[in-house]
Amino acid sequence: MDESGYRRYQEFFHSEPDEVVTWKDGETGAEGWLVMNSLRGGAAGGGTRMRAGATREEAVFLAKTMEIKFGVSGPLIGGAKSVLNFDRADRRKPEVLKRWFRHIGDHLKNRYGTGGDQNVHEDEVIALTREAIGLEHPQEGVLRAHYAPDNGGFQRILRQLQEGVQLPVRLPGVRKTFAMSTLVTGYGVAKAVEAYFDAAGGSVAGKRILVEGFGDVGGPSAYYLHKAGARVVGIISRPAGQKAFRWSVDPKGLDLDDLLARRVDTDLPGGVESEDPEPFWRTKADVFIPAASSFLITLERLDWLRGSGVKLIGCGANTPFDDRALGEVSVQKEADRSFVILPDFIANCGMARTFAYLMEEGAEVSEEAILADVERRMRSAVGKLLDGHTGEVGLLNRAFSLFVPAS
Repeated sequence: MDESGYRRYQEFFHSEPDEVVTWKDGETGAEGWLVMNSLRGGAAGGGTRMRAGATREEAVFLAKTMEIKFGVSGPLIGGAKSVLNFDRADRRKPEVLKRWFRHIGDHLKNRYGTGGDQNVHEDEVIALTREAIGLEHPQEGVLRAHYAPDNGGFQRILRQLQEGVQLPVRLPGVRKTFAMSTLVTGYGVAKAVEAYFDAAGGSVAGKRILVEGFGDVGGPSAYYLHKAGARVVGIISRPAGQKAFRWSVDPKGLDLDDLLARRVDTDLPGGVESEDPEPFWRTKADVFIPAASSFLITLERLDWLRGSGVKLIGCGANTPFDDRALGEVSVQKEADRSFVILPDFIANCGMARTFAYLMEEGAEVSEEAILADVERRMRSAVGKLLDGHTGEVGLLNRAFSLFVPAS
């Protein structure tokens, strides 16, 4: 088997990032890292995440993944990531975030753009960067450093960003309105999966889908795949601050309209609660969408998914495979031997693409235009991945060859 893509990936991930900013919060003991892998194009971008147990190495891993992602989604800037080691369920979360944003304020104003990520919503980032350092939008650093528009253009593009990211979207069948930022990543995951089946000569309609996570990626991924005719047969999540998992399964297909209407924050309503989620992993399915947790997919879980009939893994979560050391590929290699893998830097780049689209002067700010742009980018990237490829497996190695920058 050709392994040139894995070698390219390892060389890229073993190279040192350009800058790492560290922080220790004197009031709570929270730790923070801003990793800027490079300032390609004069700027770097990547979301802000928070979880108990987060590490510097995780931040480096994610920053490098963002750099690959921008090669797919645009703009052609460097990858970065803002990571906080702190419990998302702690009531002091907003104040910790504000102090962190003050600490990296110069980067945010002049060269770094951020947004939501695991356990940090986009609206939190917008509100708290404004309160902490007076930003009109957390992408200002990218806009200044990479696009460098005149003052009039700067203000026009800021308005596009503000309006487009928070654009209200009403989902047919769901009695709620959602912000574009809470839907577009999951929408992109669904469209990447659709694009694969279309290009492979089939259809997503009728496919059985398992989804991990029911937040801003998992919920919309499940919803849009359901609307495309797939059957979402299982969803699992872990409520904040709890050890137990919660999941629902139904071989006939779950009622996504109802589940999204009753969702509170990122928690799946109803279902089974247990600290042992093995029954979820053994649910018969065709497609698995990891949409929340990094390092979730272990070798054991690959065996369970294989036994459940899963053929395709569409990576909605960042770094979903349990290769924790930088440049490690053992779990990814094993997955690539048995499954169609749509990697995270393609499948979950919907929000990054939305930022890139909204930073184009004169972009149409509408639900239809933004979602159409994301779908075009997904279909283009999946088409490039499949062009000339024979067979089903080995797509991850191919994706690394095509999309990972030379180190």
